[in-house]
Amino acid sequence: MKKKATLHYIILSPLIGLAGTSMHFAHHVEVSDGVRDFFCHFFPIGETCWEHMKMIFFPMLLLAVIMCIKRLHDIKTSRHQEGSKSGSLEVSKSPFEAVGGPMLSATITIPIAIGLYFLFHIIAPEAELIADVIVYWAEMFFAVWLALKLNKVDAIRRSWPLWVAVAVLWVVAFWVLTCHHPDWELFKVPEDWLAIDPDGHGHSHHHSDI
Repeated sequence: MKKKATLHYIILSPLIGLAGTSMHFAHHVEVSDGVRDFFCHFFPIGETCWEHMKMIFFPMLLLAVIMCIKRLHDIKTSRHQEGSKSGSLEVSKSPFEAVGGPMLSATITIPIAIGLYFLFHIIAPEAELIADVIVYWAEMFFAVWLALKLNKVDAIRRSWPLWVAVAVLWVVAFWVLTCHHPDWELFKVPEDWLAIDPDGHGHSHHHSDI
């Protein structure tokens, strides 16, 4: 069982990390304004912390979908085996039990990523892109590992309606606040909130779009 869990982690972590990394290149694709206006709610369209949060949540939502599909397959297999043995079927299980781990993991990882985002840009505002990517992949490997661990907790699995609601709230928040947001640093590019230089003059660091 432990080897199987390790295999799942080895497979899922790069997959989810790659999905998130690919999201950040989506805004370079030439599409109509209508399509762009729709997908900007779900795909990062700039260098703000808010846009980077999408790169954590939506890959983890993808992980939740993958785990729900696997859970559904496991339930069908279990029911078939139980039905053939006893003639009875267990109806209490739900594939949505797999939602809790990824959604709780995303909710825990996002605040960590917010802190690392601001710390990273304050300490190394002109760092190379590769450093940004390494930090992101470390966050995603942690998020997937945590999701798989949390999904083993019975209380989290049984409270799946709560985590479905959390997923919906996250999606609604991204939909609304992407275009209608307060004037917080969370929604600003690093150039707008970086500290002034030692001479006392304001400065901006150009951080190219990924």
